[in-house]
Amino acid sequence: MPLVGLNLPKIQSVIQEFVEPVPELPKTSNEHISSMCKLPTLSTSKQTPEEDEAEELFGEIRDCFDVSVGPCSDPDQMLLTKESLARNPDIDHELCLSMRNCMNSAAYMKISKSRCELPAYQFKEDIVSTIRDNQVVIISGETGCGKTTQVPQFVLEDQVLGGNGSVTRIIVTQPRRISAVSVAERVATERGQSIGSSVGYQVRLERRYPQRPHGSIMFCTTGIILQWFRSDPLLKVTKH
Repeated sequence: MPLVGLNLPKIQSVIQEFVEPVPELPKTSNEHISSMCKLPTLSTSKQTPEEDEAEELFGEIRDCFDVSVGPCSDPDQMLLTKESLARNPDIDHELCLSMRNCMNSAAYMKISKSRCELPAYQFKEDIVSTIRDNQVVIISGETGCGKTTQVPQFVLEDQVLGGNGSVTRIIVTQPRRISAVSVAERVATERGQSIGSSVGYQVRLERRYPQRPHGSIMFCTTGIILQWFRSDPLLKVTKH
């Protein structure tokens, strides 16, 4: 069924206007950079990262407004959106014990040393208490200070150790697929776990859900959140 009332070429052209052209480096410079490092990428095209991001954003916008697709065509997503967070004392206790064991593990404690060096860690208590007492919090910090990787873990540990694990599901949005996946994998590593344990991700055409929704962190792109709104306008499946 064709889209009605949407000028997709116009939307794509508007998105492209915000993509700044990247000057092409001399061939010798490109070869030198390539020899120094290999950056992971989900795209095999010759487009710039900015062009890839614009194309990806356009694709997600198109999917969100595609009236030919129902609001919950994904069976796994249907299962996820049907689950409202409900308190379960047994799960609270189980998650609390699991969290304490995790935080006492050698792998977790080893990585914690490097986590403590991040600027965000110095404000852990302030961040946690502010989020606990307010519905909306804006945290500003320089790139690399730990906003994306540390704050979700601060909240998860605070809620689970406080006996609220069964009603805790944290969603973190990222602008691109590759960043959502890579950050999820890093956070899982910092927790001494493999991806899909208490940390997962969902991006366009790919997903790795946590073992269970309770006491978990889920990374996804903005387009995924927009799709969730279609079937769960109040986002009852999330707590943070």
